[in-house]
Amino acid sequence: MNENCPQGINNKKDIESLGDRVGLMFEQVNKGLEKMDKKIDQLDEKIENLAQQLPQQIKETVDAKWKEGVYGVVKWFVCGVVAVSITIAVKYIFKQ
Repeated sequence: MNENCPQGINNKKDIESLGDRVGLMFEQVNKGLEKMDKKIDQLDEKIENLAQQLPQQIKETVDAKWKEGVYGVVKWFVCGVVAVSITIAVKYIFKQ
């Protein structure tokens, strides 16, 4: 192709311009992908932290419920023993 052809020169400029635009487009796409990658990494960290904390929270909740249940049983047992003791003491007092 002749370097002095006006159509060839015009096409060459269009091709160079298109190359520059495609380069800028890929830069923008790469920036967007980097941002998305950072957000995904942050999400992964949050999920890992949650996965590590969740068993501890479950254990604490189960322990609290277990203690609450045990204290409830002990409370009713002590109340029952005290009530029986009072009843026996009252019967003993009134028999004399």
